[in-house]
Amino acid sequence: MQAKDWNYQESQKAILPMPVNQSAFTHARTLYVKCRDLNEISERHLQELSDAIFKMFGLQTVPVRFAGKQPVKNTRNGYVKTLGVNRRNFLTNTIQIYKLTGKRGQVRKPKASVETLLHEIVHTLDIALCKLNDSIHSAGFYKRISQLKDMLFQS
Repeated sequence: MQAKDWNYQESQKAILPMPVNQSAFTHARTLYVKCRDLNEISERHLQELSDAIFKMFGLQTVPVRFAGKQPVKNTRNGYVKTLGVNRRNFLTNTIQIYKLTGKRGQVRKPKASVETLLHEIVHTLDIALCKLNDSIHSAGFYKRISQLKDMLFQS
């Protein structure tokens, strides 16, 4: 079996483990709800939420940058927007969340920025916790995003 096929199959069945740091877990749940309900979100808010999520899994935090305009790529079926980027190499990992919409240059809504942050965090969790070679946009990946949201939004 090729490495790419193995990674895809593993991505399909991988699930996130339960949080190991309960105080960080409680803090992350509070921040998640708070950040989604803000009228305006900042890099500090996103960094604090990201830090709490990584700490709840016992992982090192990752720098978050909240700036810039979404790149827009024209295709024959319309256009593709990139909402955020997770840059990883063997030494560093950073998350970029674009602050401005691609077409009109408007500030993105807090809820959309938080959802993008969770998406990018799951890319990191795939490598660090699920032991995948690469984090790909499989159905399993989107299930892990839902799993993380469910963890954070429990009552």
